[in-house]
Amino acid sequence: MIHIRYVQEEDRAFWFKLDKHLPESEFERKIRDKMGRGIDY
Repeated sequence: MIHIRYVQEEDRAFWFKLDKHLPESEFERKIRDKMGRGIDY
């Protein structure tokens, strides 16, 4: 069974291994958005 979840801080190494062009600020934004902070209007 596949379990889908939001990105978490411990996923950092995995994300950057898959996407070497991902800016660190974008990864931080994904974590912040998951927590409900940083919503842009």
